[in-house]
Amino acid sequence: MAHKGHFALTIIIIIIIIIIIIIITIEALGPINNTGVDFISDRAHDLTRSTGDPRESSFLFQQLSISVQRFNAIAFWGTFTESEKRDYNTMTIV
Repeated sequence: MAHKGHFALTIIIIIIIIIIIIIITIEALGPINNTGVDFISDRAHDLTRSTGDPRESSFLFQQLSISVQRFNAIAFWGTFTESEKRDYNTMTIV
């Protein structure tokens, strides 16, 4: 039984690595195309089979969306100078 859990964990880690690569590709190339959607959907079906949760597809697409948004926020924050970052942290919103 422990081998089955270890195998599932290994599969999940591999999927996460692939997802990170896809996120970079999505961000670099613009909107996701049909091939990308098919690929992600196939991975979601694999997750559904291994976990038994039919919501895995939705969870995967939501997580991808959140990851891209976080990446965009960090990239945008990186465009500010240190002075601008300091000013932002001390601003008072009225």
